[in-house]
Amino acid sequence: LLYDLPMHYFQVSVLLLAISDTIANTGGYLRRWNPRFNILGEEKSILGVLGFAITAYIIFRQMLPGSGQAYLLYILLAIFVSINTEIISFKGSDNLSVPFGIALFLFLTHEQAVNSMLFIAVIPLMGLIAWILSWRGILTRYGSVLAYILGVYFIAVMGFSWIIPVAFFFLSSVLFTRLNGIVNKKPSGTNRRNIWQVLANISVATVCSALYLNKGNEIWIYSYITLVGAVTADTWASELGPIFNRKCLSLSDGKIHNAGISGGISFAGTLAALAGAFIVSLIGGVLLLGGMDWKLVFILSLSGFLASFIDSLLGAFVEPHLDEMKYFQKRRIPAGSKVNPGIHGVDRLTPNDLVNLLASMTAPVFFLVISKL
Repeated sequence: LLYDLPMHYFQVSVLLLAISDTIANTGGYLRRWNPRFNILGEEKSILGVLGFAITAYIIFRQMLPGSGQAYLLYILLAIFVSINTEIISFKGSDNLSVPFGIALFLFLTHEQAVNSMLFIAVIPLMGLIAWILSWRGILTRYGSVLAYILGVYFIAVMGFSWIIPVAFFFLSSVLFTRLNGIVNKKPSGTNRRNIWQVLANISVATVCSALYLNKGNEIWIYSYITLVGAVTADTWASELGPIFNRKCLSLSDGKIHNAGISGGISFAGTLAALAGAFIVSLIGGVLLLGGMDWKLVFILSLSGFLASFIDSLLGAFVEPHLDEMKYFQKRRIPAGSKVNPGIHGVDRLTPNDLVNLLASMTAPVFFLVISKL
């Protein structure tokens, strides 16, 4: 991340790991006047966090050049971000999360106009929202932490215009998933999304947004919109299709099966996919491209829809083979097990997550091909 940026960025990232993280760990051994709290199943301490913050302030002030009120606000923001990289760590992952997290922050904010006060306000707000999502059973614990990080990134770094397509996808998906669960009488708690599902849906789009921030090329905006449109189309088809059509056509054997199988398509699901891709493309076109270019919206919509169809093809012909792989068989929860991944928050990578990720990545390819045609 930092190979062609100022050397003091690298030095700060390493010093925070070597000094601040060590102080935080040492502070955890103090028992008197040291309240504890639990994040991701690992105990943290107030004195540990305070020691981290103080040493981080000294490191930033000594290593980062600048002066004035804006500089001090930026330092305060950097401390907030650094503390978060340590708090969300577990089982020794702070050895990665601390240096990588602050390096990513410095990379994204390098020579950028940063609204530090907005950033500082968004951090606790997104923390509260993430806690509610976990508490209400919408996301697993790890999934809510990732949603927290992504929310802070999109609002404070990219801006509100960038998070609205993602928020629309997420809220509509939650609504239709719950509706599908009620109509088809699915067990309560089985629809909780985990960290792998969040990554499969949003990770590539997030990378595209960061590339636009760094490169300034509009192709990354188009890619971002089509990626969000593709996952929206796929989710809407998966959740709304079984509500309106009890049967579906299996692409793997060409026969009619009960709705909801991998690789199945239905008339209602197809219409839902088209609608989802179109609405996201319309929102993205207006907010991120500054206009209502109907030809462009059509190409973006079609690209997202075709990617959702690729998801069905992969679900029919690739997912069964992935499901037989030893890696996924070891991670599968045995039938009849009392462990419910939705209720207990078990985050397991599944073949369907991998299929969703691969299929969504075809959306920008479709956009480039259709644009040329």
